Amino acid sequence: MPTAWRRGVLAAAVLLAAGGAQAQSLHEVLAQALQSDATWRAAQAQAASVPYKVEQARAALRPQLGLTGSATVQAAETPDSQTAKSAQKLGLALGVSAQQSLYNRASSLTVEKAQRGQDIARATLEAARQDLIQRVSQAYFDVLTAQSAVRALESALDAAQGQLKFATRNFEVGNATVTDSRQAQAQVDVLQAQLLSARNTVQTRQLALAQITGQADVTPWELKPTALADKNSMLAVRPETVDEWVALAESLSPAVQQAALAAQSAELDVALARAQDAPTLALVGQVGVARDQSRSRVPGAGWVSGSARSGTGQVGVNFNMPLYTGGLNDNRLRETLALLDAARQQQEAARRSVTQATRTAFYTLRSTQAQALALRTAVSSAELLLKAARLGYEVGMNTSLDVLNAQNQVYQTRRDLDQARYGALSAYLGLRRAAGAITDQDLAELDDRLQPAKP
Repeated sequence: MPTAWRRGVLAAAVLLAAGGAQAQSLHEVLAQALQSDATWRAAQAQAASVPYKVEQARAALRPQLGLTGSATVQAAETPDSQTAKSAQKLGLALGVSAQQSLYNRASSLTVEKAQRGQDIARATLEAARQDLIQRVSQAYFDVLTAQSAVRALESALDAAQGQLKFATRNFEVGNATVTDSRQAQAQVDVLQAQLLSARNTVQTRQLALAQITGQADVTPWELKPTALADKNSMLAVRPETVDEWVALAESLSPAVQQAALAAQSAELDVALARAQDAPTLALVGQVGVARDQSRSRVPGAGWVSGSARSGTGQVGVNFNMPLYTGGLNDNRLRETLALLDAARQQQEAARRSVTQATRTAFYTLRSTQAQALALRTAVSSAELLLKAARLGYEVGMNTSLDVLNAQNQVYQTRRDLDQARYGALSAYLGLRRAAGAITDQDLAELDDRLQPAKP
């Protein structure tokens, strides 16, 4: 985890722990997600297990020690014997054996493969971290977009209810027909139904955000009025060309790195299969002590006891080289060669997928930014149209329906503008995620364009 990223997350976590306050900024929400999201915690646990696999592989190259022991009891009866009628014997033995690999190509390659697995785990964890950032930010902006739609519908409903009152008064004094009031009433009914649906959407999206953060009372910040208002306030896209972004993605994307490391691991599998036919050499040694204690019953002499003690030790070198394994090693090699080809094809597929995703994300960001700028102009035009429609209605040139349509256009355009502005923020992170280049600075730039929501 990058140092700046760690500092930012830790600061947010300390703030939350100290004050027990609701998480509101994007940084604070992410701090909660890092502590609560089950998918991220599972990825961390998975990555933490990998170093132990490396140590397990290295164990084969380290000395191996073993302790052995035995105890035996023997008894014999010889009724016809002239020397001993019965005999009993107790034997005790204790030994220590040791082995140190001197040359074992397969064990060395197993260690290399485990180390490559550790590199893959790091890339996988980084991919999970960036996925979490994208999931949190997308859920965060989904809530804000839904809340914006509710506000637009509430404003439209207030305006429609005002138009309904105005049309009703005109009808009562004979300045308008009943059609005007009925059109306004129909518009009010439609907007009330849409508002209920929009409020339900807010609740479902808040639940989605709560699932990630583990908190049910998250109140996201909202966009500042001046944010994304013109080209100067838009998020800067650097590098500026799509080809530069593709090159960046091919070097930074965790998906590309995982696929490349998987291909390297497959190459080690091939080498490991070939090493099964290689000789192995090991230094072995053993020391042991044994003690035998016996007694025999001799006619005329009773029981006669005796004991003996001995020690042994040996050191040697074990050499082993497979000559024929029934085709096992040959077929294992063919299998790994086929899997290597598959891994290389998957590496190319991952590169192409990341390239396509990066290009798509780049053009999506450009499109949403341009759409946000165009819709800001469209809002001004719609507001002028509404003023003209109301003036025309007052002088009898327009109907109530003309006013209602103009009102709808104003609030729909405002809603579309908010969606485009939040969409531009999401698209910015989407491009950074496609390239595998999300940093702490990216979230700081988004937070700079947000402010605490008004009560």
